[in-house]
Amino acid sequence: DGRSDISGARSVLSKVSAKNSSGGKCFRSLAFSADGKVLLAGGSSKYVCLYDIEQKVLLRKYALSNNVSLDGVRMRLNSSHLTPAGPEQDLLLDHDSDDPTAPPPPRVAVRRSERVTRLAVRASCVRFSPDGRSWAAASTEGLLIYSLDESLVFDPTGLEIETTPATISAAVKRKDFGRALPMAICLNEPKLMRAVWQQVPPESIALVAQRLPPPYLERLLRFLGGEMESSRHLHALLLWVQQLLHAHGRALHDAPSTFEVALRTLHKGVRLRYDDLSQMCHSNQFDLTFLTDQLRSAGGGG
Repeated sequence: DGRSDISGARSVLSKVSAKNSSGGKCFRSLAFSADGKVLLAGGSSKYVCLYDIEQKVLLRKYALSNNVSLDGVRMRLNSSHLTPAGPEQDLLLDHDSDDPTAPPPPRVAVRRSERVTRLAVRASCVRFSPDGRSWAAASTEGLLIYSLDESLVFDPTGLEIETTPATISAAVKRKDFGRALPMAICLNEPKLMRAVWQQVPPESIALVAQRLPPPYLERLLRFLGGEMESSRHLHALLLWVQQLLHAHGRALHDAPSTFEVALRTLHKGVRLRYDDLSQMCHSNQFDLTFLTDQLRSAGGGG
């Protein structure tokens, strides 16, 4: 029962406090993560809840909006709008008055297209991304996307005073790739990382992959997965991926959740390149077969 988790805001027509306003609120959309470990739930509330499946506990609540013009966002009503008979909104919108002598509310003829209604905050649909690092919610204010993006995060782990672009360039010129690559990954600069891995000779890739510190493995795999979609050095990229998987296979096996996003990115890049090149190769194969048959026919006829 998640009523206590989804409650926490008060409608303008609510007769109870926000703490006890769980009545009428429910989950209308559920989504499981790709690994089936967490559950995302949203509905007629300003909160989207994230649950752990195994432990059956609430991990976190996300607020969809802080826009107080929407109904169901405020935790407390404004006391200046209170009258001896109740809130002003209640007096205007309450059609079930107990006073039989009360006159009916006035009706103003307006066009239906000009009617203004008070929108309530809610989530009609929630979904996880395939990699499990982001999720989206279709809310009253539109599409909301929450993601855990570490690609732009500066990581000072292992950073030293001599870790600079100039030092990395000097290490590349000395062919000290085992030292240049970790420094480039530490700075998290795509241009520097690209300049380093493209300069490594094919016969040295295995040695550099073995010397790569484990903390930088996930970031390098994710970077190579992005390069797979746009770089023309496809053979070199495949060599890098092969040597990294061979050298760090045990680490990948022991911590699958840590490298899940990186491996999915690699798989996506390889799949896209395979789809592009396979069509070209099949077409060339048929062309070569046709030309070979023509040459044989010309030779036999001569």
